[in-house]
Amino acid sequence: MKKALQLTAILAIIAISLASANSTSTLVPIQNASVEVIGSEGEGSAKTGAAGTFQITKALAGGTYTITIEAKGYLKKELTNVKIEANKEKDLGDIVLDASATIKGTVLDPNGIPVGPAVVYLLKANDVVDMTLSDDKGNFVFDTDVRTGVYSVTAATYYIEEMREFKEGYAPGTAAGVTATAGSVTAGVTVRLGVSGIISGRVTDEQGNPVRNILVMAYPAQQDRAFSGSSAFTNDNGEYRMASNLAPGRCSSRPGKEERGLPTWKVRLNLWKSRLR
Repeated sequence: MKKALQLTAILAIIAISLASANSTSTLVPIQNASVEVIGSEGEGSAKTGAAGTFQITKALAGGTYTITIEAKGYLKKELTNVKIEANKEKDLGDIVLDASATIKGTVLDPNGIPVGPAVVYLLKANDVVDMTLSDDKGNFVFDTDVRTGVYSVTAATYYIEEMREFKEGYAPGTAAGVTATAGSVTAGVTVRLGVSGIISGRVTDEQGNPVRNILVMAYPAQQDRAFSGSSAFTNDNGEYRMASNLAPGRCSSRPGKEERGLPTWKVRLNLWKSRLR
């Protein structure tokens, strides 16, 4: 049987005072930070209170754990190989978090006019570090767990994971070479969207009859991470049209099966460039 124990700690950040040349460091509690404890003998989680403290008293048995602390505006911290004994309180003392870098910017349409909302991805090399949704004026901020380094920012008005379109007619855009420094703000980043291509077509059965409610997906023929791509369902005439998130170029397309188990259909596609007005 696993025995409960108490895990306590004070979560704080070192704040540097710039009031004088002889700066002093003070500990400032961080409220509402997320604390997650995971080990072979159990797991638990908690939020810090106004004093920056937290307690986990359930679901943990004696063993070795990894503790992860995350808070908005700071770099994530991970404590490994933390040994905990059953029925004994483990006081972790002051856990100091370092300030995150902040990246601020705006998503623009092909004419340089702010546009939103848009899905914005923060990438380092080819890895997605974070993602957020810009506001209606295209403004976005990344301010949590952004470490010193060089990043790229990609924006799109179509969210592939949820097949959700925010604005029609735009292709993804990327701003490369964005430099960030922990504890500092990089502002004025602009991501300019492109003009989307348009894919349309018609799905029929072998007798030439239109097939409705077929999901058709378009995606880049060769690309490791696809921010480009779109989808649509066929209407009563078997017709579909996709006019967002399609960068000009060769695409592959596939119709999806409905839950009723319809066969996979061959689709003929037409691709041409749209004109934004």
